[in-house]
Amino acid sequence: MSRIGALTRAAWRSATQTLAKGSKSLHPTLAPADFKRALTINDRYGGLTVNVPKMPFWLTGGEAFVYRRTNHGEQQFMQVDAATGFKRPAFDQARLAAALNKVSHESYQAGNLPFDRFELSEDGRRLDFQIEDTRWSCDLASYDCTSTTFDARKGDRESSATATRRQRRTTPTRATRRPTANGSPISRTATFSCAARTDCRMFL
Repeated sequence: MSRIGALTRAAWRSATQTLAKGSKSLHPTLAPADFKRALTINDRYGGLTVNVPKMPFWLTGGEAFVYRRTNHGEQQFMQVDAATGFKRPAFDQARLAAALNKVSHESYQAGNLPFDRFELSEDGRRLDFQIEDTRWSCDLASYDCTSTTFDARKGDRESSATATRRQRRTTPTRATRRPTANGSPISRTATFSCAARTDCRMFL
């Protein structure tokens, strides 16, 4: 009887040690380097994604919207006609980067332009955007660009007003609905789904 008890205790100790070793292997101690690696995961794998859209925004007039999509580490602006769904590059990013570099003496890359939004004139000939405390306006025929530096405090107030106007345009009412090529209207639900980055994928 004592031999059975001794064998039972030995088997129990062996099983406990095995479980303890398995627990350590399943839950290893994390080092600071592990946290640093986790913080850079987007930088390491973001360049592998293709056609992942960012939040779209409406252009002046509400006839078209623009979204930025990934392409192997680069970003491309795509313009979509809201009535037909036809999409195309919003502008020549290589020419714009070259024009900006010539005037600003910077080294902007065509696939990573330093702005997320822009305004397009109603005739589609001028592109306006902001980089830090400088407003830029570029002719889309010649790609000649001019800049205006503004006061940061004043610019913050102006940016807030601009953001409010953009928000109004980004949330169209039922009165702004227009028929598509097949006669079906673009509804509020479809617009909101696009803003939620779901249905926008059909334009990729």
